[in-house]
Amino acid sequence: MLDHPLLDGLLALQDAILARVRGARIARSSEDLARVVRDGADDCVFEIDRIAEDELVPLLEVSFRACGRIRVTAEGLDEDLVLETGGPGRHHLILDPVDGSRLLAWDKRSAFTLGAVAEDRGGEETLEDIELAVQTEIPCSRSRLSDRLIARRGRGLRGETRDIDGRGLLPFEPRSSRAERPDGGF
Repeated sequence: MLDHPLLDGLLALQDAILARVRGARIARSSEDLARVVRDGADDCVFEIDRIAEDELVPLLEVSFRACGRIRVTAEGLDEDLVLETGGPGRHHLILDPVDGSRLLAWDKRSAFTLGAVAEDRGGEETLEDIELAVQTEIPCSRSRLSDRLIARRGRGLRGETRDIDGRGLLPFEPRSSRAERPDGGF
């Protein structure tokens, strides 16, 4: 139902990012992970971001094989990367490897690895062109559960809660809040 040529690769990429960042979150101190590595005009990069971003290119190359030409725009890349993987298609993959890294570094709240795919139209893409989006939770060290949302334009939405320790997967049906106002929400 939600099939897309890049779905399996995007799931594998986000699983690899989750494993790397979660492993560091458990093994290293908050002070180390919250250390500012680079503070630019557009973004503040923490050590926990660098852990995901330093291995991004090799992870992309492993995750996307025979998927056609993929232009990648991502936090952690100074400029777009073009992967020529063989196979049909021209795609634009947009990534934020670790969204919400500051609070995860301090082990206060989950972060997310985010990805979206559109047909590559030479930089003329808009949000309306997104065909596939995946959001995977990177939980705090005290949780072993991770929620994932997968949306495919025109084909629906799927949610799943995974036990990171490999003990199972529970599907859930995402639905909108019935609240009329955002009071008390995030």
